[in-house]
Amino acid sequence: MVYDVTERDFMERVVERSREIPVVVDFWAEWCGPCRTLGPALEAAIEKRQGEVELAKLDTDANQSLAAGFGIRGIPAVKAFKDGKVVAEFSSWTGSSPPLPTSSPPRTMRTRCARHSSSTPATARRPANSPGCCSTAATPTRR
Repeated sequence: MVYDVTERDFMERVVERSREIPVVVDFWAEWCGPCRTLGPALEAAIEKRQGEVELAKLDTDANQSLAAGFGIRGIPAVKAFKDGKVVAEFSSWTGSSPPLPTSSPPRTMRTRCARHSSSTPATARRPANSPGCCSTAATPTRR
């Protein structure tokens, strides 16, 4: 199932719904070329899962405060929700098949390297623009 969400119905249609079935949220905007390419790929991936996961599409231009609240700094961006929480995410899609969670999303998918994760002490982190770290990766990293 694919549907649009807004700031008004996000809690109900994404957060609460994800307690029953995983919900993938596509953060997009009309002007975003890569978003227009990723959207159909996500929709096709959702269709293949035959009701095991849903896709909610959030227009970031029309819902700026919600997008900012989730730390969306660039689009396309995708976050998967399960049990009311973000369990997987990726951004800056490169054109290969998008990684989508099944009924049990992988916990290892992340967009930041170990040196930039929130669990790493600030003293152990290297600058975000360092070569080879998460900020330069266009796809999610896996442990």
